[in-house]
Amino acid sequence: MLPAVMSFNAEEVGGAYDELARAARPDAPAGWLGARVRELLAAAGAPASLADCGVPRSCLGQLAGEASRQWTARFNPRRVTERDLKELYETAY
Repeated sequence: MLPAVMSFNAEEVGGAYDELARAARPDAPAGWLGARVRELLAAAGAPASLADCGVPRSCLGQLAGEASRQWTARFNPRRVTERDLKELYETAY
């Protein structure tokens, strides 16, 4: 989920992502941080998708509804709706 969430939030906090990337690697190109997170997740053996976690696609709408009522939906740096969350889950599937 993290790479999909980072991509979604980049519109709002992309500058902060760029700062983090440059702190780790001064010559980091745009988008490097997201790619690096994906590399680290793969190196850790973490599942690459919700499908890899055994989440049925038919549950994505329910998950989005539940997530929209969680505090994290209100804490997100970019305003997020239930529809946005469903799209995020689809992206991460």
